[in-house]
Amino acid sequence: MLEIKNLTKKYADNTIFKSLDLTVQDGEVLSIVGPSGIC
Repeated sequence: MLEIKNLTKKYADNTIFKSLDLTVQDGEVLSIVGPSGIC
């Protein structure tokens, strides 16, 4: 299991994640895709 709590990530002036909470259970697959389709 992967658990993330309160993640905030910024690149320059762009906030990518703000206070992200996420849990991925064993056997689950997660992909994060941005507006350009790049993950």
